[in-house]
Parts: sequence; structure tokens; C-alpha cells
Amino acid sequence: MLCCVTTFDLSGAWKGHYVQNGKEHAISMRVVHKGHSLMGAMHDEETMWISEDELATDQEGLDAPPPRPVEVLTVLPPESTLEGDVDGRRVSFCKRYSGTHSFTLLLGDASVSAELEGHRVFYDGELDDSGCVLRGEWSIPPFDADSEGARAEEALGGDRGAFVLHRDRS
Repeated sequence: MLCCVTTFDLSGAWKGHYVQNGKEHAISMRVVHKGHSLMGAMHDEETMWISEDELATDQEGLDAPPPRPVEVLTVLPPESTLEGDVDGRRVSFCKRYSGTHSFTLLLGDASVSAELEGHRVFYDGELDDSGCVLRGEWSIPPFDADSEGARAEEALGGDRGAFVLHRDRS
């Protein structure tokens, strides 16, 4: 339950970045803040990248092969909407990408691709004393076992990292 309204009006433009796989990714947002509600739109500057991971192999037998390196090509739509809550200095919102999130697992000469609609990222942060800097953590929940993307659970089975947004005064 929300208990107090922030003394800051968060409406307007913000710029910053999130950190994923050790790399900063630029983001910007424009929001409208009314009471406890926050609504708006976000834009990702970089929407395609390749990351390296390890693909787990069947570990039932003692002679199981070690995990194999795999590259993951991720493509996100640049635009998203956001909706959330403000409680004092605590700001929480859900970012919902507008369009298809696609990814391709590249393993040697083989590849497997999938697409997901409505990819969501949750942001939970706190405003600094000036009300001009929002810092916190973003998270992507793992897929539900019953979801259409359940086969992709290992590749996209939840993730989290830091973010920072600064009020854009330009």
C-alpha cells in the first residue's frame, strides 16, 4: 500500500542507461506523474547485440560433456511504454516493449530462433535528495512454465542489473 506522495514532480524527460552483461545501454524516457501514478514511454538507443553464454548440456550421466559456448543475438524494438507507482522516493514501473523481441542462439553452424511479444522489464529505484537522479535495479522475470516461451527459459530465464536515469534539463 502506498503511504506518501513524493514532493517531486517527475513529469518530463529523463536520460540514462541500464547495465547488462557488463555493458551500458542508453535509454531515455518521457513520463507523466500524477499522485502515485507514473505513465509514459521509453526509448532504447541500442536494440541489437550479441552476447556470449554457455549452453548447459544434459548432466545426468557422469560422462556428460561440459557446457558449450553459445552466442545469443538479441533484437528488441526501440520503443516501449511504462506504467508504475511512486511512493515517496521509491519509484517502480514496468517497461513493456512495443513489438516483437527476437533472439537467436548461435551454436557453431547451427542456430535456433524465437520471438516473443510483450517483453517486460521491471524497474525499482530510489530518487536522490534533489529528485533529479533515479538509481536502482531492473529485472526480467523468468518465463512461466506454462508460457509460450517456456522453451526459451534457459536462454532468457531471468536477469537483473543496475540502472540510472537523470532528469533531462535540455
